[in-house]
Amino acid sequence: MNYEEAISEIQGNERFNVLALLTLSMMACISSMDINSIVFIGHTPSYKCVDPIFNQTQLTWTVKECQAIARSENGTNHTIYCRNWKYNKTDMTNTISTEFNLVCNKKKYVTLMNTMFFVGMSVGNFIAICGDKIGRMRLIHLAVIWEIIINICLPFATNIWLIILLRFLSGLGTGKIYQGLCYLTEIVSIKRRSLYTNNYWILYVLGYMLIPGLAYGTKDWRLSRHLMNFPLLFYLTYFLLPESPRWLGIGGKFKKAITNLLLIAKYNGKIFPENKFDSLIITKQKLGNITDIFGSKIMRLKMFVLIFVHGTISVSYFGLSINESFLSSNIFLNVFIQGLLETFTGPVAWIMSSKLNRRVSMLINFLICSVCLMLNNFYSFNNIIVSIVISTLGSIGKFALTTAYCICDMYLNEVFPTPIRNMSIFIILGIASIFTVFAPSINGIDEFIPYFSCSCYSVMCLISGLLIYFFLPETKGCPLPQTLEEGNELRKGNENNYCNMILKHDELYNCKTKL
Repeated sequence: MNYEEAISEIQGNERFNVLALLTLSMMACISSMDINSIVFIGHTPSYKCVDPIFNQTQLTWTVKECQAIARSENGTNHTIYCRNWKYNKTDMTNTISTEFNLVCNKKKYVTLMNTMFFVGMSVGNFIAICGDKIGRMRLIHLAVIWEIIINICLPFATNIWLIILLRFLSGLGTGKIYQGLCYLTEIVSIKRRSLYTNNYWILYVLGYMLIPGLAYGTKDWRLSRHLMNFPLLFYLTYFLLPESPRWLGIGGKFKKAITNLLLIAKYNGKIFPENKFDSLIITKQKLGNITDIFGSKIMRLKMFVLIFVHGTISVSYFGLSINESFLSSNIFLNVFIQGLLETFTGPVAWIMSSKLNRRVSMLINFLICSVCLMLNNFYSFNNIIVSIVISTLGSIGKFALTTAYCICDMYLNEVFPTPIRNMSIFIILGIASIFTVFAPSINGIDEFIPYFSCSCYSVMCLISGLLIYFFLPETKGCPLPQTLEEGNELRKGNENNYCNMILKHDELYNCKTKL
């Protein structure tokens, strides 16, 4: 019996799979609220300078409501700078921008805060590489403890530099989301892999839609952050989930792997004798290292293509997400609509990747996104008709991008072998997150070069779709590669030989696993 057969045997009513899906995807829900709260935490409303000197002196504004050139009584000119402002508090009564006067020459701190959060995400993804060494669940345990501590501290921060530091530290823990996806991939059968991994992101959408409602209800960034901490209690349930049997097996912990298989089977309503999996073939593997990834031509190709593809998805997705007026000039409605659009991206990704295949599905979605974002450049919010057109185009483009995001995340877990799966995924995510660091700056270029951001994201999406289709293998219906040898055999044009090799390889073993 090979591992894929064992996994199929324990599925039963799939109760454990569903519980694992809902439990682990809560990380996505909470992280979604954290990530998308950026829009409301740093929101800068319209403002007016209220320094008395600006009302008493004849002046010429050089930067509206920030600095001006004033003419003195003797006829000389000098520059004066505003120090106090009155803010339009219709949308939010208290944000970081209004509390610390982060406008004019200080608005760069808001961009820095957002950038440092994404830097933290990048560094955190590199730290998460250790999941191949310490285990899937242990890494999740450490990450959620870290997140609880940092998020409790954030609303009590008293200055902007402390807030920037805490946002960076908060970003370090976001890699746990993908660790949960990796865990889920390893415990479900081939036939159900697409269903569970694509719908893993449904609760991310819930968090996306909850945060504008929370922000609208509180209108205060500190109060909303306090309320966001209550769902963190849900993380305590993670200490009840067993470690991935697949990871335990390649690490030589055969007895524990079989114990966890029997435990999962029991949750799924299937009771087996203790010797049920004695004939299970689990080949102990040396846990991979960086040379196993970049020392192989096949692995290098996969890595470089997927780094660019996931980097494109990340920078485009978060760039559009933190754009306050991407779909609507109302910041609450804008974020809610973006979240609502993603409600069906998981099911659509599941259907497309199951009925078509992984590569074609990603290509189609990248092309749709590229075209919609490029067309998006020709319109503005001048009237209701044009507003509807731009919202529709943006909606379709963002929907296609998010669908590609779901499929790509599943694909990452399918294309790399177990000994280096976690390491490969988080190297890709770590470097891709560096792309994301530039999202706030790319959006900011729109002030000087109109439509730059959407044009940039459009071209990158087009290139990504073509790279995926022409250079990477198809993984639909393929067993997860369990060894480095199998990982190298899974390449474009060799998919059938790869599957046949695994079946033949498994037939060579006829001895029982030594416990």
